[in-house]
Amino acid sequence: MVSSVGWLVLLVGVVTSFGVCAGQVHSDKIRQFELKPQVCIVKKIGDECELLTTVEIAATEVMTMCLVQQKTILKCWQDKQIVAEKLAILLAASTEVELLDQAQNVLATEQLQVNAVNPKRRKRLRPAWSLF
Repeated sequence: MVSSVGWLVLLVGVVTSFGVCAGQVHSDKIRQFELKPQVCIVKKIGDECELLTTVEIAATEVMTMCLVQQKTILKCWQDKQIVAEKLAILLAASTEVELLDQAQNVLATEQLQVNAVNPKRRKRLRPAWSLF
């Protein structure tokens, strides 16, 4: 049987294993990097969708940083330590978004997914049952 101290240690271990950051942080300059939501639903693969996402960034110091999608700058922030705003991102396929500093070093990354709804099934030409 586990004592109450054991449960507390287990609980703290589970909570800290999830971490603060949703994105993959590559630098000690970033405490938090999160994009929500991360999934966009389209009717069929190849369709574009506009993902209205909330960007949350917490840096350890005031810095200039840019959010980049496939070598295209989505948004830059100058002399900021904390960023919390909504941003519309156009997606045609699943892609990785990077947070870069002024020297083009990758500070953090986040994967954005594009999922397609299930295609409609083909209508049956005749009923599933028959009298003849």
